[in-house]
Amino acid sequence: MPSDLSGYVCVVTGASRGVGQGIAIGLGKAGATVYLTGRTLSEENGKGGVSLRDTARIINASGGKAITVAVDHSDDTQVAGLFSRIHKEQCGRLDIFVNCAFSATDYLLDNNNSPYWESKLRPNEEWDLINRVGLRNAYICNVLATRMMIKCREESMDLTRNNDENAYNHSNSITTSLIHNKPLPTGLIVNISSFGGITRIFNAAFCAGKSSLDRLSQEMARDLKKHNANISIVSIIPGLIQTESVVSAYESGNSVKLFGYDASLRMGKFYINNYFQVSY
Repeated sequence: MPSDLSGYVCVVTGASRGVGQGIAIGLGKAGATVYLTGRTLSEENGKGGVSLRDTARIINASGGKAITVAVDHSDDTQVAGLFSRIHKEQCGRLDIFVNCAFSATDYLLDNNNSPYWESKLRPNEEWDLINRVGLRNAYICNVLATRMMIKCREESMDLTRNNDENAYNHSNSITTSLIHNKPLPTGLIVNISSFGGITRIFNAAFCAGKSSLDRLSQEMARDLKKHNANISIVSIIPGLIQTESVVSAYESGNSVKLFGYDASLRMGKFYINNYFQVSY
């Protein structure tokens, strides 16, 4: 991760805890403005240390700027509202978007490795619980983020080519970044995936969703490269990260089920969120 992200506008979904929280803190410490989304806005509707406001306090204390937005990523209207707000507040600028929201962790841990036909939920209910946010919402967010990134980068290139001094009199994010006659940096979209995309974890629906997310990232990257969109998109498999859910599963003995045997022994150690955001 670049050491200085001053002026960058970033979004991290699912930023109240786990990998999303760690990435958001890393971006904030590098000086970025970071929009934090999720359902758990404050400790009143979550556990201490795992809310958007907790993440925001850490970022703001480190010199970054955090903006919390309560978003249920299974609700298309709320997701559209998020992008409208960013467009208005940042004058259309968006540099980094990280898809980390997921809604079925507790369900999967409680029903780990159950055959698909033995689910207590209706087929459509289980599929939607696991993949409505993790896959469907990721697709929607990728499309909306790409549109915003393409538009603001096209505008910045136009301003750079015109080299019109009057253009720099506007106090918006795009023209401010062009004070030194430089276009906006390459946009980046990151989809947080899982080993479930390549091997058996949890259940069939989860594995199918993560495989689809990886393929989605691949095909979107092809489109972006073909059209020289100045945007990169990647799918990242974090491995074993010391998140609240993983620690809880490990302490209860459920980690043995994640890979068929103790995942911590296989990896040699837990990785913590800070290791993850620095590495990538």
